[in-house]
Amino acid sequence: MGTNVVSFAGNIIASPGAASDCAFPAAVTQIAFGSGGNILANASSLNSKSVNSAAAFVPLDGVGAGETVSTGTFLYVRTNQEMTLRITTQGAPDLVAEIPIYGTMIFQFPQSKYLKLLEVKGVGTLEYLVAGMA
Repeated sequence: MGTNVVSFAGNIIASPGAASDCAFPAAVTQIAFGSGGNILANASSLNSKSVNSAAAFVPLDGVGAGETVSTGTFLYVRTNQEMTLRITTQGAPDLVAEIPIYGTMIFQFPQSKYLKLLEVKGVGTLEYLVAGMA
């Protein structure tokens, strides 16, 4: 299987709301961001899932042992409702983190501490892309 790459770029723009017919104060913050280069990946899995599990975590397809991506180094998630992600990364012991999310999230993982399991709890729809090695 050949090696593919993942890269991303964009801008975050923050500005004040209008007080009347103009913005006050007038300062606008713009932050350019990107992956800092290409992220090597020979496998990726793009999925969309409707979730109806307010009390228990459910695993998401495409990442983990026996899935398309066994060692994830890149994760993009977007939700349409408040949800909680549970991310498990490789370690001794593995690191498990529960992250509340509503909207967009992008993570890059070091190859030595790769994403090995992704779960979600909540009610709504999410789309996600996991890239890394098969």
